Amino acid sequence: MRATLIAPQLLVPNTGRRRPGWALRVRVRLLAARHDRELEACVPVLPDSALALHVHRITSAPERQRLADALRSVLDRAHDGDAPMTARIPLQRSRIRGEQVLIAEIVQRLDSPARSRGIARLRLLLADGAGPLYVSGQGSLAAQLRGVLAAL
Repeated sequence: MRATLIAPQLLVPNTGRRRPGWALRVRVRLLAARHDRELEACVPVLPDSALALHVHRITSAPERQRLADALRSVLDRAHDGDAPMTARIPLQRSRIRGEQVLIAEIVQRLDSPARSRGIARLRLLLADGAGPLYVSGQGSLAAQLRGVLAAL
């Protein structure tokens, strides 16, 4: 597999610097969840850091589009149900259907540039199998979605 498929073109914006090395790009991808938690905790983003590279990647238009597609998929699965035999964690279908207006608003916001903290919060919500989006999870889905919306 070509490296460009694993790590897309990540140019540091408006700095005139060369593209970061492959080792840094791979490390940023491997530690994406950690970087999302750091952004959620308002850790300062230093120029030329791994966190800055992560911010640049997650706020890019293709990544925002992937997140919007993931939310649309969650809505579709909440309405249609999952296939009988799937490895996916079952969704809190009734909660998701009850919050479809908030989800649609988040999808709409993802069409335009968004703040990294909101995107990080959304990525954490989607990835947390023990969170309010999924059957095994706890907490308030509405509160989490409002937090994402406020941070975007």
